[in-house]
Amino acid sequence: MPDPPPNSPIDIRALALYDIDQWKTTEKSHKNYEQLCEVLGNEAISYEEYEKLFNKYLEESYNSTRDGSSRGLPIPDIRGCILSDVINGKPAEKSIDDLSDAYKYHKIDKEDHDYWFKRFDSGHLFNRITFSDLPEDVISEIVERCDIESYFNLRDVSHGLRTLAPPCTKIEVYSNRIYIYFVKTDSYQQMEGIENRMESLSLLLENAKLRLEYFKIYSGCLVQESNSTQTVISLLNLLDHKIHVKNCSISADEPKDLIDILRCLKPGTLEIIDIFENSLDSIDTEIVGMDQWKQAKNVTLHCSTNLYIHNFYHFSTFNVFFEHLSTKDLVLFCKNISKSSTFKSCIIETLESMNTEPNRIALNLAPSPDGYFIRNSNISVQFPEIHVLKRISLALEDIRGCILSNVHNGKSAEKSIDDLCDAFKDHKIDKEDHDYWYTRFTNGHLFNQVTFSDFPEDVIAEIVGKCDLRTHLELRDVSYRLRTIVEQKTPTCTDIYLDFRKDGIDILTQYKCSLQKLTLRELGFLLRNPKLRLRTFDIETDIPADRVQIQLGNETVSAPRRDKTRLLNLFNSLDHQIHVENCSIRAETEEELMGVLQCFKPGTLQKIAIREGLRGHNISGIAEMVQWKHAKHLRLVAFNLPSIEHFLHFTTIKVSYGEFSTEDLVQICDGMSKSINFESYTLGTIGRLDTEAIEEALNLQQTISPGIYSIPNSNLVVEFVIDAHVMKLSKYSV
Repeated sequence: MPDPPPNSPIDIRALALYDIDQWKTTEKSHKNYEQLCEVLGNEAISYEEYEKLFNKYLEESYNSTRDGSSRGLPIPDIRGCILSDVINGKPAEKSIDDLSDAYKYHKIDKEDHDYWFKRFDSGHLFNRITFSDLPEDVISEIVERCDIESYFNLRDVSHGLRTLAPPCTKIEVYSNRIYIYFVKTDSYQQMEGIENRMESLSLLLENAKLRLEYFKIYSGCLVQESNSTQTVISLLNLLDHKIHVKNCSISADEPKDLIDILRCLKPGTLEIIDIFENSLDSIDTEIVGMDQWKQAKNVTLHCSTNLYIHNFYHFSTFNVFFEHLSTKDLVLFCKNISKSSTFKSCIIETLESMNTEPNRIALNLAPSPDGYFIRNSNISVQFPEIHVLKRISLALEDIRGCILSNVHNGKSAEKSIDDLCDAFKDHKIDKEDHDYWYTRFTNGHLFNQVTFSDFPEDVIAEIVGKCDLRTHLELRDVSYRLRTIVEQKTPTCTDIYLDFRKDGIDILTQYKCSLQKLTLRELGFLLRNPKLRLRTFDIETDIPADRVQIQLGNETVSAPRRDKTRLLNLFNSLDHQIHVENCSIRAETEEELMGVLQCFKPGTLQKIAIREGLRGHNISGIAEMVQWKHAKHLRLVAFNLPSIEHFLHFTTIKVSYGEFSTEDLVQICDGMSKSINFESYTLGTIGRLDTEAIEEALNLQQTISPGIYSIPNSNLVVEFVIDAHVMKLSKYSV
């Protein structure tokens, strides 16, 4: 017996078993195999060799099914089968259904199937994209979603993953514990064990791509804790790069420790410095010469300092505790910050209480509702602790005339905004607004600003086309013009689900992957738009008894009944039929069901599902409707079998929980064997089918596949499944 060719991307066993299930002959299966080899550029084995393998797998299939050993057989590689389906033009849904039938003892993973189907359909072949083939920005996003344990595991996968940015934004280091905060959840994970803590912290800090929002290091007062802190400081000093961090908070025992820690942080990216008191008596003057200090924007000192106040001029905000501050120093400070373009506010405390009166006179302070302000300046001051802040005293003037003047005088846009910022330094000049008016004046237009209604209709239509369904419905109420444009666009809705609940009707619409809840009024706007294109319309008008009445205070009302009447009236008021591909209906009466069904456009309606709930279980009137006659697929739940002539035009039929006699099944088989469109018919019953009576009535003949029978003088096969509660009737290809 020959073996399959080695290193072939096609699993001949899988392909043969699939073709056997599809009732293909050896010749057709070999042609299918040759076609695959041609596409893949592989040499095909001869027909004689293939025939021997085909017969081997045919016998294997028969024996394993008979003795129940199918589940123990190796899982087939079905990629060749999927490629065959793509080449032969089979839809993805049909492909996975057929594969699931062929390999019923193996689970066909839908995501995996869809991946290969789309890949083959796009012209690609068997080489699957691996993790390392992904772009770096995609891998970075994946790493960002990892917890810290997953991140450390990924570091061992490859050198490339080791260099990606760690997924944390905050690190807090205490003497006896370390906290690491993750990017997405802002939750923390405490690192257990001192050795593990230091190793993990080292791996994070050694990565030059680490980007921290917050870094805190707190030294305890005990000798043992101080020794632990020294270990962390030594680790920082060993780094060959500076840590990228925006906000640092430091508590150190010695000035040297504070300097060593700050030196490891990257100047420019470090914006906020908090220094806490521990056993540190005062801030060392060495700190003011560091770039980290000079380029920071905010500083808070929770301990006393002997630094001079001019060392704080460059900060936007600061909180500081001086041992002493003279009136002369305070006056000089206020004079300098009034000229600063970055200063916002500060709080100054002193060890010695300050006399307010000399400061008030020296600064020429005038009273204000919130303290004092310095005359002829933009600075306000509050006591008893000195709170100094820059005021925005006046609203920004209308500077459009200034911009027009600059345009008229030939001043460039860059020079214009620079001069305006200098002139109105206490105000923010919006660059986009400035550029808009500068460009408008340059083009000869004047002060009338363009509004939404001034846009050309095609521009408005394009904007409306990018809106979701909720925005569509809201835009209708803006103006008559917008309502006209909105109603000319195809609504961004693909599915509608209607259900009655105790508090009324539940209306959900689907746009892309999101569900949006609508009111009945909004549903009316949607359904009255003739450009609406739906995949699914699912409606339940059958109201269970517990939903009929609800209690509101002392009054019992029938809200669902009222809403149901309004809904049915809405359907009856439509002047066009709804374009929908699949409908699923559960109604109380046949008249009610027909009233809903007649609202759907015949021809576009491909699939009809009628679920339990219909009183009398009678659908003979529905079978005369044009929507029924033009549909291709039917699903009935909890219905008895209507006359067979009503079914002959359907391609697929599924009837669940019905009651069928043997005579009914004989009529079905006779009718379906003559149908041109028929592909499959599935009948499910509450009770077990009398398989022996059916076999005798239909003269069923066992095929080579156990459990599958052929009907003599027809192209139909019968299969009993789910312990003979379901009978499948289908055509087979000759």
